[in-house]
Amino acid sequence: MGRGVEPGDGTPLLDLETPLPSSAGEELTREQGILFVVAVVTAAVLTLALVRYPLSLQVGGWIEQAFERTLSLSEPFTPLFVLLMAFVAVAVHEAGHFLAGLVVGFRLHSMRVGPVSLVRESGKWRVTARRNMMDGLTAMEIVRLPRLHQRMFTYVAAGPASSIGVALVALVVLAAAKPGPSWLGLTLASLAFFSLVIAVTNLWPHTTRGMLNDGARLRLLMRAPKRTRRWFAINALLMQAGEGLRPRQWNRRWLRCASELQDNSADALSANWLAFVAWSDENNQARAATHLERCLELIGLAAPDVRELLILEAAIFTAWFRCDARRAGEWLQRLRHPRYVPPLMRIRAEVALDCANRDYDGAMAKWQRGQTLIDQLPQGRLQSSSHSLWSEWLAEIRARQQALSAG
Repeated sequence: MGRGVEPGDGTPLLDLETPLPSSAGEELTREQGILFVVAVVTAAVLTLALVRYPLSLQVGGWIEQAFERTLSLSEPFTPLFVLLMAFVAVAVHEAGHFLAGLVVGFRLHSMRVGPVSLVRESGKWRVTARRNMMDGLTAMEIVRLPRLHQRMFTYVAAGPASSIGVALVALVVLAAAKPGPSWLGLTLASLAFFSLVIAVTNLWPHTTRGMLNDGARLRLLMRAPKRTRRWFAINALLMQAGEGLRPRQWNRRWLRCASELQDNSADALSANWLAFVAWSDENNQARAATHLERCLELIGLAAPDVRELLILEAAIFTAWFRCDARRAGEWLQRLRHPRYVPPLMRIRAEVALDCANRDYDGAMAKWQRGQTLIDQLPQGRLQSSSHSLWSEWLAEIRARQQALSAG
């Protein structure tokens, strides 16, 4: 098992000696507020200017009438329809990423459009609902490395390009059809307006909670080779994970490339998480603790589900590697949204906590529940790798139980 990392080995957050950083929250920063205002003004100007004169005056007057109707609520469904067009504009943007990703050979991992999320977990697709209506995210996995820079550029640029393309088409049809204040006109104008807002806000480089938007990613690909290499290394490691390789088998050069650059970004959080998983699988507690500590330093950038995962992993590490049931219990009490935690992760925490309390019979009973969940996974590399890891853990639990009995 190797030497355990004791409290005080340079991990104050993991040792609960220092408060966790607070979440970055969802409030707008000053930069994001300015960006949103600029995007709205730009979209409004372009919506009017891109329609041929003198139709621009007619369209401009119609848009004014439409918004007056919307604000006065004289048509009960008009505000909902405009909101629907905002949702469609987000969907168009994410569809651009998705289709480009398929063309360049990527594989879909998850997609979020407004309140709807589609995620692949343990080989199965799961649909969830969220409260946010106006954002989107498409996450795709690479399956091969050649020409990755060019393919990543295409994938990232396709989102804004699709938004601009749809906006131009809507404006051309609006100018040609002259629909006046009608549902068709409202559809075209709203779709053009929101698509332009999305295009501008995504092409202007900025970060939100450490995550880079499309413009920032494109700038990174063109002007930041070290951060680009880190991003590619993270994706290459995720590719190996998707192929069913155990973390201890991941390419160590990619792991070093991913984790050697430290900054306050979502990429740094991802890189340190992957390094933690890899070193944990090798039972190198010292290195694993270092990277888990770094993850906890960046936890304010994490989404709610990732934050819960990090807290749970801190509880498991404290219980299993440090045999500290008290601190592990304190970590578990910090979980805010247990529903975000996958069932197998909860069982891992319960098994580790029982081992820390030297209740090995209880630990093995809970281990069996986890084995049942793994048996229900789709047959393939993921299930095979999970079986291997889970069985290996049972052998370690029994070894600890025998050592206790012998002592």
